[in-house]
Amino acid sequence: MQDLKIIVCHLGNGSSISAVKNGISVDTTMGFTPLPGLPMGTRSGDIDPAIVPFLMEKEKY
Repeated sequence: MQDLKIIVCHLGNGSSISAVKNGISVDTTMGFTPLPGLPMGTRSGDIDPAIVPFLMEKEKY
């Protein structure tokens, strides 16, 4: 497992991606809770806060 560098993707309603180095996960798309990260079928994922005023202006709210 020495010098092993891979990216593991779990795709489904609870998707996540993990960077693995030498058999150890060194980074993941999950945050403090499972809500941040990738958008999923049952979770919001990360959302750019600038999208809210953009959509409000575009849709005239």
